[in-house]
Amino acid sequence: MSPDVMRADGARQRIIVFDDDSFWEAQLARFFDAEDHFEVGRRRQSELLAGELSLPAAVAYVLPLKEGNERDLRVLERWLATPAVDRGLVLLGAGCEGIEADLRSLGVASVLYWADPLKTVCETLLAIARREEQGDRLAVTIDLPTPAYPGRERIEAAVQTAVSEQEPGRAVDIEWISNVRGKHAGGNIGLKIANIVAVGSGKGGVGKSTVASTLAYGLRHFGARVGLMDADVYGPSIPHLVGASGQPTMKQIPAGEGRMIERIEPIQADGIPLMSMGFLLVDTDQAVIWRGPMLHKALTQFLQQTEWGELDYLIVDMPPGTGDVALTLSQLVPLAGAVVVCTPQQVALLDAVKAITMFKTVKIPLLGVVENMSGEMFGRGGAKNKAEELSIPFLGEVPSEPQIRILGDAGEISKLFEEDSPAKDALLEMASRTAIEIARQTLDGPKMPTLEIL
Repeated sequence: MSPDVMRADGARQRIIVFDDDSFWEAQLARFFDAEDHFEVGRRRQSELLAGELSLPAAVAYVLPLKEGNERDLRVLERWLATPAVDRGLVLLGAGCEGIEADLRSLGVASVLYWADPLKTVCETLLAIARREEQGDRLAVTIDLPTPAYPGRERIEAAVQTAVSEQEPGRAVDIEWISNVRGKHAGGNIGLKIANIVAVGSGKGGVGKSTVASTLAYGLRHFGARVGLMDADVYGPSIPHLVGASGQPTMKQIPAGEGRMIERIEPIQADGIPLMSMGFLLVDTDQAVIWRGPMLHKALTQFLQQTEWGELDYLIVDMPPGTGDVALTLSQLVPLAGAVVVCTPQQVALLDAVKAITMFKTVKIPLLGVVENMSGEMFGRGGAKNKAEELSIPFLGEVPSEPQIRILGDAGEISKLFEEDSPAKDALLEMASRTAIEIARQTLDGPKMPTLEIL
């Protein structure tokens, strides 16, 4: 099969799969037809490495990348060094999750995983191959680092202005997509979670669980895939706030070679998978009296053995204070960061500083501070001033709004994001700022220095 084909506008276009197996040629052919104006072709990796393969400038590429395969890395190095308008698609195998952000920073258009459905891979290829000007209209795709990105209208206006200055009268069609940036650090324990975020406080009673749950539902409101883990084993209040009950069940999942592994099926709460010690207590008034090793074992099981699925964010509600839960989490997976919750009063700020110090001590990045119960009764601005003093981000104010308490008591906290909710805007702003800070720290993090280090 020839890899070259004439597009409708007369240009040459092709898809190249850098893989020796004919699997891709056969599978991709199932999803493309003559109306797409291209065919699928294969070129051996050796041709690329030997410099005998001339790559066109406007083309979609597929590069499967497997952990520990030096040949794959050499192909990747040669591929990235080749001038190209669109660097196409890289498929990452198990163990390669940590380099996704680096690949994107090097100009790779899309990063998917071997575990992703074949249909998703093919649809991504098709979108890359079709990314071209059509008639008098210019198609622009803007890839955001999070669906919670604010101010899209400003970006759209800037694009429209830039096009109109260069080509007056040219119409622009803007397509918004989002690929959540994250550490994907849980791959070593079998997780497919881009960002794990701890929500903590220096003391109890400041509304930490309320902020954790509203942060989860706020991110979900923007379209993100979110999970919620209640790590406050001594006072698990998340199930009550979200109106969830029942006991998690165990299910067996094939692990290859005839083996089966057991996974915990989390409770679903308005589309959010949730795990909490509150689901495991026979009596809701029962106290959890555990030493550190038992606590470590429970948190490990919650995080590692729960069938979380693929998530953009997992929000972890921490116990109040500066106990050993933060140390346990930091040892299990590198967290995307921590959000510290406090109220405006000075006494609460003193304890919040201790929580900030704790997270820094265990090497968990600080995403910022949220001021809860902000208003006339408890004051306003204390947390913001303290954040500025400590040179850490301020993520927003959660107002001292009666509806937050009412819906939390009723187990209907998700209703805070309905249109008539007076707290909706403030909560969405808090969620958006948190997501942006996660993306900023991820993108500003260490880049891939050399391919050999991978």
